[in-house]
Amino acid sequence: MDNVITKTYTDVFPMKIWLKISLLAAAFVFAYIPAVSLLVGTWLSRDDSSHGFLVPFISLYFVWTKREKLRQIPIMPNISGGLTIIVIAAILLIMGSVGGVAIAEEVSFLLVLPGIVLLLLGMPYIIALALPLTYLIFMTPILNLFLDKIRWPLQLFSAKFAGVMLKYVGIPAYQYRNYIELPNITLEVADVCSGVNYLISIIAIAIPIAYFTQKSWQRKTVIISSAIVIGILANVVRIILIGIWTTYNLGENSHGPNHIFRGLFVSVIGFIFLFITAWVFAETSPLSVIKSNTEKRITTSGLTVNAQQFNKAWLIATALLLSIGGYLFLYNPQPIPLKRDLKELPIAIGDWKLADTKYQENPFGVQGADTEVIKVYKNASGREVKLYIGYFELQRQDKELINYRLQGLYNNTKEIEIPDGSYAKIKVNEAILQNASQNLMVLYWYNINGRIIANNHRAKIITALDGLIHRQTNGAIIMVYANLKDSDDQNRASKDMKEFVEEIIPVIHKHLP
Repeated sequence: MDNVITKTYTDVFPMKIWLKISLLAAAFVFAYIPAVSLLVGTWLSRDDSSHGFLVPFISLYFVWTKREKLRQIPIMPNISGGLTIIVIAAILLIMGSVGGVAIAEEVSFLLVLPGIVLLLLGMPYIIALALPLTYLIFMTPILNLFLDKIRWPLQLFSAKFAGVMLKYVGIPAYQYRNYIELPNITLEVADVCSGVNYLISIIAIAIPIAYFTQKSWQRKTVIISSAIVIGILANVVRIILIGIWTTYNLGENSHGPNHIFRGLFVSVIGFIFLFITAWVFAETSPLSVIKSNTEKRITTSGLTVNAQQFNKAWLIATALLLSIGGYLFLYNPQPIPLKRDLKELPIAIGDWKLADTKYQENPFGVQGADTEVIKVYKNASGREVKLYIGYFELQRQDKELINYRLQGLYNNTKEIEIPDGSYAKIKVNEAILQNASQNLMVLYWYNINGRIIANNHRAKIITALDGLIHRQTNGAIIMVYANLKDSDDQNRASKDMKEFVEEIIPVIHKHLP
């Protein structure tokens, strides 16, 4: 026999509640449409983030399955707690938008929703909606920050395992670090080939599969853990198939026919084996969950609400979101030009002389700079270093000093100290980049309005604060890099490049604002 509905939301709230909800939703869209557009752009441009399109709908379905429980929870607006979270989210959104710091906008999006729930409905609803609210993190690339630390170990693991298996199937293979030498080609297991990026996609799908097919938390944990193992092994299989394909096809089309062995292979194979694993361990049919949730009518006899408190909370949330959106709409950053043209850098800098070489192309993919210069300097010992300066008069989401195109550089970086020509020392980044054709040593740093900054996160925060307070987000990235002749050349190159950096910093200060 069906349960009897004793009270509904329309019994507690007047019909105009739907108008209030609509106005609040419109205010939210007004404030967060740039952040949402940024997320959609990421989903469209990166295969490893395309699962983001599914995440909001899966999260909403989590909410739908809890609707009976939610209707039983009393509504107790928490104005102080909710307002605090929304204000923090607003600061992050504004700083991220004006400073071109995408991660700040993403964190803001993840904070503002629980802030609104807490403000309007109260802590019991936060607890009840913990899973759908937390699950939204998978719609952002923020988890990649935590996974960056395991990229290199997974590169080594994938290369070593694949090298062993290639030998096992009769293909001569020599594995060194993240390289696999085959008879007619050398494969590099690069950071984008570590399989980490696609682990996020597999885990994002594993969570709802485990939730809807398993009853016990132990089995749910098994499904999610197996997703991680499947993702890692799928990447190893991909590398093995590439090795086999290139060996018997003379190194042509290294990613297989129609490029089927690219990174997306990891998620496709991962999903297949994930569904098989879930089927083997299945305790509940997903269809039965849907059926039971749609057939059961809901009892809401316990529903209570303080309408006056709710209306006050609604007014605060709507006004705050409209204010945020209005500020971002009216915000107009000021471009800051160079003090002096970078093309006027001197021919001689200390013991270093400008080399007579052709135009040099920057190998690190810096894009969007308003002014760029690449010059080659040589000292008396014959050491050549390349100097790159990219200056941004202002930054926004599509033109940033720090962006994913330089991820390969960031992953191999450590901070070092260099004298700045006085008694003080400055910190810059040092990276050693190795590939099949050359080894590079790179020293790089950021100049944000005369401040030399090595740390990426600190550079982003300072840029955002400058944009918020002074309406200016200008900055420069400076790189000094040189080819390493052999393994013994690293110390000599490091000494020469540090000397060049010490000489060039005061010169650059004369050109940058």
